[in-house]
Amino acid sequence: MQKVYSIKERLMRYLFACIFVMLALPAAAAQPGKECRGKQTFELSDGTTGCLLHLDTTNITRTQSRDDGQSKSQKKQAILSVVGLYGKFDTRMRVTSKRMKEICTAVMPAMQQKNGGRTPQQIVVHMVWPGVALPKPTRANGGQYLNQVAELNSSCRSPQYFGSRTR
Repeated sequence: MQKVYSIKERLMRYLFACIFVMLALPAAAAQPGKECRGKQTFELSDGTTGCLLHLDTTNITRTQSRDDGQSKSQKKQAILSVVGLYGKFDTRMRVTSKRMKEICTAVMPAMQQKNGGRTPQQIVVHMVWPGVALPKPTRANGGQYLNQVAELNSSCRSPQYFGSRTR
């Protein structure tokens, strides 16, 4: 014999199912995508999740121009880490600086391994957002790079943004 549920019981079950779905959707949306399968993943303090997509060495060249037409340049080797992020995209320097520092700390063991066991002196972090429609670059949001690429020192502090103003 099949049990007959009252309207009140059916309504409660339906309500619990709706609450469960509403709580599960944000957690499912923040999960790393197919780009991150089999790669080192991490979670930032603001709930953004990400993974290390690519790790390589690169050179950073700084050129200082003088009034007399002469210039001097300085070239340093750095470790480039490209990370894919999933969460809320933001171009504000306060938010991206905090993310850069956390990402640098999270992927430091991999960077040290790439650098022969030593902590790299210069680190470049490039944040990419798969599946996110990026805003049109303007001077206010960092220009061409949208405040998403920066150089950090060996202690993962003081990000210097590429292609934009610095603090």
